[in-house]
Amino acid sequence: MGNSGVEAARQIADVVLVKDDLAPLAEAVARGGAVAINIRKAIRYLLATNLSEIIVMLGATAAGGAQPLSPIQLLWINLVTDILPALGLATDAPDAELMTQPPRDTSQPIVSSADFTALLRDAGLMAASAFIAQMCTRGSPSREQTVRFASLVAAQLFYAFACRSPRGSASTDPLPPNPLFSGALATSFAAQAAALWLPGFRSLFGPRLGITEFGISLAAGTVPLVATDVLRKLPSPDRGSDDPPRNQVLRK
Repeated sequence: MGNSGVEAARQIADVVLVKDDLAPLAEAVARGGAVAINIRKAIRYLLATNLSEIIVMLGATAAGGAQPLSPIQLLWINLVTDILPALGLATDAPDAELMTQPPRDTSQPIVSSADFTALLRDAGLMAASAFIAQMCTRGSPSREQTVRFASLVAAQLFYAFACRSPRGSASTDPLPPNPLFSGALATSFAAQAAALWLPGFRSLFGPRLGITEFGISLAAGTVPLVATDVLRKLPSPDRGSDDPPRNQVLRK
């Protein structure tokens, strides 16, 4: 303790409490656990979204098709979908049930083998939705490329909702509101809308999309989120590293 402890004890102690009160210790443990979980959320989001871009590029190249995404589109995707949503995920408040769970095993990797399998699945869903949206489009190759670009961005931004709820469904496992996360996604969606609709930006990213093509892109972007929710509800023998048994309670 800070006040009642002797100076010798304070000099050799690993942790010194400023006040003789243990209540802040519980809050510190909760915040530390939240930081670890939020880092995993952000890393999973970044890995899955970047893997989806790799799958799109490699898949189109293996099929012998035209350039799936232009360099400026790839750069824009990484600027819009990586930075702000990942920062928003890193600012989530501690889960209300965090202190009822056992301490995290420090020997576990940040991304386990089961997690990586799920990330590959989610990345494949995002890439597949972009290809399907492009196949549903009739027009010039540049227009099809723009639809693929818009669909992939939408899928990645919607996928951030799934990353906020790593233990279950994004729709049935509500989390406390996070204004920073909501603002980050709103900013990213606004930037993407400007790239698709404003004349100055549109000349860089492709031809202007019609209402039908924009609807196809938006619908294709929601499919991976819905599919992820459905797959998470299915029984699985392997659970993620952030899903400890609920019947184990951390005793005070």
